[in-house]
Amino acid sequence: MSKTVIHELKLRIWKQPAKKRPEYMSNLETAAQMEAGPEQDAAFSAIAKSLDRADALGVRRAKRKEAELKAAEDKMRQEMGF
Repeated sequence: MSKTVIHELKLRIWKQPAKKRPEYMSNLETAAQMEAGPEQDAAFSAIAKSLDRADALGVRRAKRKEAELKAAEDKMRQEMGF
């Protein structure tokens, strides 16, 4: 089971910004070296939760950026009289 979990986490890590990847990969390698059991499961779970938070933050940032762009476009249209 841990191989599939590790693979899924690696895929999620590679979707993160390059700046954060080494930290996540280091945590994943540390968790993978633990003995199989509840401690390793807890470590994988903690990494997954961290990635969930990072994904949610990325979505919020994208929505905020999109809203700022739309507001700027609306302002420009208003100024130009469209």
